[in-house]
Amino acid sequence: MKKIVVVLAAVLGSGVGLGHAADLRMPVKAPLAAVPVFSWTGCYVGVEGGGNWGRSQHTQDDPFFVGAATVFGLNQTNGINLSGGIAGGTIGCNYQAGNFVFGLEDDFSWTNKKGTANLIPPFVTADTATTSESWLGTFRGRAGYAWDRWFIYGTGGAAITRESYALCSPGTATGCAGSAANVAGWNAGVGFEYAFLGGWSVKAEYLHVDFGKHTFTRAPTPTGFFAARDVSLSDDMARVGINYAFMPMK
Repeated sequence: MKKIVVVLAAVLGSGVGLGHAADLRMPVKAPLAAVPVFSWTGCYVGVEGGGNWGRSQHTQDDPFFVGAATVFGLNQTNGINLSGGIAGGTIGCNYQAGNFVFGLEDDFSWTNKKGTANLIPPFVTADTATTSESWLGTFRGRAGYAWDRWFIYGTGGAAITRESYALCSPGTATGCAGSAANVAGWNAGVGFEYAFLGGWSVKAEYLHVDFGKHTFTRAPTPTGFFAARDVSLSDDMARVGINYAFMPMK
């Protein structure tokens, strides 16, 4: 009987030991699912708007104007300050390699940017000169650095605008006259963009645009004409926008 008890105790003791050994084994963890990494690669459309301001100046450029020998090449105005609003649409595509993002962007905007100033001596100081724009488009490259959903970039390229000038002689039969032309230039700026939900992102940017000088030919008036002139024009704009990626950024 004693032998049976001893054998049972030994068996039970070994079972308890095995149980404790099993309890001491390290738990096996399930493999972690890969966390998706956001990518800016894709194409998008959007809207944008903001403020637009700049500078312009008129210079006499008509060798056939009466008395041109004494005034040819002289500034007709001091700097003209222009300001207005801007709003329009955007389309573009990005490609991301590592943390670097490269892309192309095209936008077209309505603007009411405008400025007026009186002429300066030796011209008739009661006369006024106006420079204005009715629309503005840019085609730019973008390149920058992305931290997940944040993207900071530099941008630059070509620009085109509908530029107009007007010259008025108040209180005279000459009245007002003017002309308009599509004028090309260049632009450069900086901005940042944040992707907040699916393919949606918001951005803010600053652009400087320079259209140089454009020569406007003589403009007819009720009693004759206004002389040809060179009109310089530059823009500065600060705007915000919202984009939607139709080839989704992931």
